[in-house]
Amino acid sequence: DGPGSALVEAMRLPLVVRMPGDNDACYEEHVPRFDKALADNDIVGFVYHPRYEFGYIDLRMPSMSLMNLLVAALAIACSTSLFLPIGISFTLVVIVGSIDILLVGVLMLAGLRLNAITFVTLLVSLALAIDYSC
Repeated sequence: DGPGSALVEAMRLPLVVRMPGDNDACYEEHVPRFDKALADNDIVGFVYHPRYEFGYIDLRMPSMSLMNLLVAALAIACSTSLFLPIGISFTLVVIVGSIDILLVGVLMLAGLRLNAITFVTLLVSLALAIDYSC
């Protein structure tokens, strides 16, 4: 009981819920419900389930994907402009952007959502398309 000491109390309170099959719906439905129940009862804590991680990442994936694709386009523009004329560099960025749009369009036509697995597949297919087009 001196300076720097703290009292830590930990407890697990098992909750049983029926979770939907969709990770996004699971995260969107249950986390706010549990947070409200904790706040209503003056309990400091959090609710965790491994599927919440996938739900959170799946909800953030479109913005993360767009940011990664923009950074990739900027990197392509910078690296190609060092060795090629600026017009050709711009054309290459447009081509890579067109491939991105095509791949995301096919993804939507197939009825797939953009999540962690489809994003990795998108990156691999983009890399293969660029490699085999040169």
